[in-house]
Amino acid sequence: MLPGPPQGVVVGVTTDSTIELKWNDPAINPLCVQDYSITYGEVVSDSRQVLASILNINIEGDEHFDRHANIGPLLACTNYTIEIKSINKAGTESTPVLKNAATNETDPLPPPFIVVDPSSPDTIDVRWGKNEGDRCVGHYVICWNDGIHPADQCEDAFGGNITITDLLACTHYDVTIEVVTPGGIHSKDVTNSTYTFDIAPGAVSDLQVTDVHKNELTISFDPPTVNGQCVKEYDIHVIDLDSQVTMTRLGGPETIENFITGLHSCTNYEIKVRSVSSTEKASEWLTVQNRTQDDIPSKPQQLGMYDSTSSSISLEWYKPSLNPNCASKYTLTWQDSQGHSAHVTVNDQGTFKQRYTVNGLKTCETYTFNLLAESSAGKSNPARYKQSTLC
Repeated sequence: MLPGPPQGVVVGVTTDSTIELKWNDPAINPLCVQDYSITYGEVVSDSRQVLASILNINIEGDEHFDRHANIGPLLACTNYTIEIKSINKAGTESTPVLKNAATNETDPLPPPFIVVDPSSPDTIDVRWGKNEGDRCVGHYVICWNDGIHPADQCEDAFGGNITITDLLACTHYDVTIEVVTPGGIHSKDVTNSTYTFDIAPGAVSDLQVTDVHKNELTISFDPPTVNGQCVKEYDIHVIDLDSQVTMTRLGGPETIENFITGLHSCTNYEIKVRSVSSTEKASEWLTVQNRTQDDIPSKPQQLGMYDSTSSSISLEWYKPSLNPNCASKYTLTWQDSQGHSAHVTVNDQGTFKQRYTVNGLKTCETYTFNLLAESSAGKSNPARYKQSTLC
């Protein structure tokens, strides 16, 4: 006679490669059971693919079930449909009993590679490889950090690529990827790094001269508040406004105070500062002007005559070699052979060569001239010259 179907069929212990099935003998015609047939297959798109059948099952059960069987080897992380029937001696099968079960997850394999490519100043394109034989992939977790903020940002992905957005320009990013199983098991991570595209940093602010000396100016400024991370260095131009000579110097990104040395005393300077990125993209200039302190000039150079008459002597000289810009005026003194003297103040004429004519002199008289350069800091040593009027 035809036996009934197995009774109380349950799924027992599962591993990543086996599924245990437990059941009791049929309630109807149990003595007619010659064997049991188990057919199982992977569930693919809600249909069952028959992979194998197990016959000749007559394994004793435990204290709770009459029979049990271990089905395997199976694939990890896979859903299976299992069908069990009773069979009589003639080979006739009972109606089937269906059970669904899944094998356990294993540690997923990490992606074989990850590629990171900046696509704009604030985005990075990420793509990665897949392990086609790994069935335990649920999704991917991509994380990144900028080395500035002490926290990772992460995003789940289900395909093979994403674009990370809202990033900082000019910034080094470490990007990691992990495989996560449906049950939450994480693989080892795979890492790659790149920089976002370079852009011009913002301009510095609050540029000011904080200290003034005879041959030195000290400046300070605040770093840019916009794209400050893009600053590789600061470009500093120092322009002598009195001679239109420019000096250039560079400061590192941490240089927000700068001592500008080797300057001339009594000189007007314009100082321009801009921030520069690693690819030479520069901000607008910020400018400040100041004047170095006064110092004592050296004596005038090459005092001599360029013309004379019976009552006048025309003198010329060159500005001092040391601190020439400090010579704002000259004191010219002359004395005849009888010891009579006079003096005059000659304002600086703004040229390297200076001239002055002394009138009202005696005919055929020898005069001794003393010339001093003066500044607010003091007077130079005298330059001396002796010359006679015409007879």
